[in-house]
Amino acid sequence: MFSLRRLFAVAVLALALAAAGCTGAGQVRHDTAKEAYQNGMDAFEGGDYEEATTYFRAVFEYGRENEWADDAQLQLARAYREDGRHLLAAQQFRRFARLYRNDERAPLAEYQQAMSYYRLSPDYELDQSHTKKALNLFQLFADRYPQHEHADTVEEKIAELRGKLARKQLAAARQYERRELWEASADAFEDVFNQYPDTRWVDEALLGAVRTSVAYADRSIASKQAERYRRAVDNYRRLEQIFPDSPLLDKAAAHYETARKRLEEIDGEDAQPLAETGE
Repeated sequence: MFSLRRLFAVAVLALALAAAGCTGAGQVRHDTAKEAYQNGMDAFEGGDYEEATTYFRAVFEYGRENEWADDAQLQLARAYREDGRHLLAAQQFRRFARLYRNDERAPLAEYQQAMSYYRLSPDYELDQSHTKKALNLFQLFADRYPQHEHADTVEEKIAELRGKLARKQLAAARQYERRELWEASADAFEDVFNQYPDTRWVDEALLGAVRTSVAYADRSIASKQAERYRRAVDNYRRLEQIFPDSPLLDKAAAHYETARKRLEEIDGEDAQPLAETGE
């Protein structure tokens, strides 16, 4: 008897749910794509982003071709963004841009995808995977839409993120230097110059390259010293040419003089003379 009652109760519950219309994971109710979308907008505007995402996803239950699907896709991404779930937002903005390439809002979705990764970009000391992803997306956006209303903001973000990556590389070079890994340090300092020449960290990186190249040469075998001192000289001349007013120039000059004098000692009287800088 108990089992029959239980079966009857289950049957009644199933019928009630069926009569209530489509129901999502959050117990949302809707009978049409339009109703699901409008309920999602109500939740979104009320600040209930969790419920909003459930309703917007429910729109897709009526097929991706229904007239509310594109709006629901974009609003789903926005709801994740407003809820602080930026990785999910990035994924949904990307989906909108791919599914609705001919929609006039597709460029904005691409911009918001990049912004989502930008918001995930951490301090320079931490892993910079999201920074690189944001930078790549902003650069792609700048190439595709140079006249877009957000073009100036994109250029600012590109400069900011490149500066962060340069600072990260500079920190790695300093770490190598502290560990007396002279070759790795000199390479890392030069990479800042080679990869991020438009950032504020370049003169400091070139100073580091001069300093560590001299240290590397000092500790090298005799047959390798000349080329490594010349590396220090080359980096100093880059610094002097590109940043003639840098406050770091005097510090670099001391290391340059060390390299120049040791080259003269190595090369002897038959060596090609190194002209004094500025002559």
